Amino acid sequence: MVARATFVFPRTRYVSGDPPLGLAYLAAVLRRERPAVPVRIIDGTFLGGDRALSAALRFERGELVGVYADSLSIPVARRVARSARAQGAFALAGGPAATVSPHSFLPEFDAVVRGEGEDAIVQIFDRIREGAPINDVANLVLPSEDGGIVETERTSAPIALDALPFPAWDLLDMARYVRLWPYLDVTRQPERGTNVVGSRGCPWSCTYCQPTLSSLFGKRVRRRSADSIAEEIEVLQDTYGIGGVFFHDDTITSDRKWLEQLCEALANLGRPIRWGCNSRVDVLTPQAVDLMVDAGMRSVHLGIEAGSVRVRNEVLGKPIDEDHLVHVLERLRRRGAHALGFFMLGSPTETVEEMLQTIRLARRLPLSEATFSLTTALPGTSLHERLTHDAHYALQPEASLDYYNRRNFADGTMVGNRSLRVLQWLALAGFYTQRERLSYVLGHLGGADSARKLLMKVGRFLPTGLSDR
Repeated sequence: MVARATFVFPRTRYVSGDPPLGLAYLAAVLRRERPAVPVRIIDGTFLGGDRALSAALRFERGELVGVYADSLSIPVARRVARSARAQGAFALAGGPAATVSPHSFLPEFDAVVRGEGEDAIVQIFDRIREGAPINDVANLVLPSEDGGIVETERTSAPIALDALPFPAWDLLDMARYVRLWPYLDVTRQPERGTNVVGSRGCPWSCTYCQPTLSSLFGKRVRRRSADSIAEEIEVLQDTYGIGGVFFHDDTITSDRKWLEQLCEALANLGRPIRWGCNSRVDVLTPQAVDLMVDAGMRSVHLGIEAGSVRVRNEVLGKPIDEDHLVHVLERLRRRGAHALGFFMLGSPTETVEEMLQTIRLARRLPLSEATFSLTTALPGTSLHERLTHDAHYALQPEASLDYYNRRNFADGTMVGNRSLRVLQWLALAGFYTQRERLSYVLGHLGGADSARKLLMKVGRFLPTGLSDR
């Protein structure tokens, strides 16, 4: 008989204020369906490194160990699986990296779940507890008895998001996550807060994240009801005393009718909530800004990506009308809301001059915050597929998947990683030392928690080796 199940979040490199909601949803589903089963989450975020994570696994391990794997955590996820199997546990992989490259996980894992895991997790748990095979569970990749690989039926039946229980926050160190939550620091009155997911999926085709998102969540965007989201926020307010939330959806602004319903529900909460979200530039209109600000929105994160029209359109698949962008940013500023711009440096064929265009664009836009990552061709994306079949590029191993510190491909005609890192720090320094943004940095020095948040943000970009890779 299986005594318990353990889920592992192998994030040991970068401390974050983002709780692992994906695993918390899985844990909540398993607890609801099998209430007698002890369920644990081992969260590597605050443990201090791989050794502490391994020690926690030895202490808390279950007969089923489910491990989340994204691009930043693949090597650690593999080590966790080896440790779990050495202790006699069944090691199960899931998450974006496991979904797009399931075969590569099988030497260490017993099975891989492709896509969403809430429907599969209870079935897998029951089969293991009964000593029965799991090859009748959909969306799995696992080794066959003859040494080959079995891929079970792929199902596209969407999970009804409103039918899911709220995440199992009690299995996480929510007090610490709430304290380190950074998303409204840009305001003069930062809030204690946490993240909420209101929808799954993305209808667009940016080359650096698709078709991975469609593989995970399907091609159709699914949205929770506004009432369900409002109820979750009220529970979070009661339980953790939060005053802010950030919607970690890829974009909540793609459906105007749903956005209106959401804003109405947020505006009518018994206790006010301030919030932020992600959005595409082209669907964020001045009218949408007014609607959102009136409902408590104070920060929006925008994927601008590059200063070069050529790079945005031809390489990244992210066309942007810069006049519209400026118009929306000015509307946000007039309404007292802030914007963060996501930018990338070092895209395929991008020249140094085009990267300098990106840096200059970020400096002149009315943004409150900006982040500059190094373009990474994640496995399963169109960008990775393009470089795989282009002899001009040499893709680096999965251990190089760290968009904060290195690019995972090389081309002899382009700048190397050392030069990219110099440009990255030039971009960050040039942006945050401007007078109107320097106060944001200095504001983090007013208290211990604020200083920790600043170190958390800056630490992602600290050198881990500036040599060309």
